[in-house]
Amino acid sequence: MQKRMFVGLFLSLMAGVLLCGNTSYARTGSDEIAMGVYVGEVNVSGMTKEEAITAVNEYVAGKAEEKITLTINEKELEITNGDLGISWNNPEIVDEALALGKSGNLIKRYKSMKDLEFDNKIYEMDYTADNALIQSVVTEQCTKYNQKPVNLGLKKTDSGFQIVDGEPGIAVDEGAAVETIFNYISEEYVGEEAKIDIPTMVTEPEGSAEATKGNNIVMIKSAAITPAMIRFVFGL
Repeated sequence: MQKRMFVGLFLSLMAGVLLCGNTSYARTGSDEIAMGVYVGEVNVSGMTKEEAITAVNEYVAGKAEEKITLTINEKELEITNGDLGISWNNPEIVDEALALGKSGNLIKRYKSMKDLEFDNKIYEMDYTADNALIQSVVTEQCTKYNQKPVNLGLKKTDSGFQIVDGEPGIAVDEGAAVETIFNYISEEYVGEEAKIDIPTMVTEPEGSAEATKGNNIVMIKSAAITPAMIRFVFGL
């Protein structure tokens, strides 16, 4: 009997603290978020759901000019959040923020409010990006850093012609690049300046030194050069 009386008294005291005491809950209405609550870096304390969503969206919009660096074959391309259409992707956490300290039994609510007196509650933001804008950045900007392959060639020297080995080129792998950027924004981006490595692929030159039957350098007298010889040298 005494135990039940003690439990009843304890619950009554906590209810009084929650409803009338100097707590975060007491300083906000039932339709307002408790004090000390953040969504990312945005303080949403005392806001309604609609106010909090508006505040966070304005925060994201204000970062539209923040830089993101794309690294392409050791070269850097600077773009902005706005170029990728970065936006907030988990507004449902505002519902969680609004329910903090207002749902569950009295003990859970009391603990949530007491925790807020010592530490802020921070809900992490998730981001997403516009696939069409990512594709545009990759196609129109990233591909400018492509390097065409240098085909096997002939170089004229004082004593004739010398075969010059070709060099492979580098090209942005467009499909993989779009996926890489989207996945980074969705899974790793935290709202700060970032660097993303863009995948590339090697494009091989036309012609091969193997066509010279193992001779990497062949000297040909200029007076003796013929179309048939060039075809033989280049394996055409």
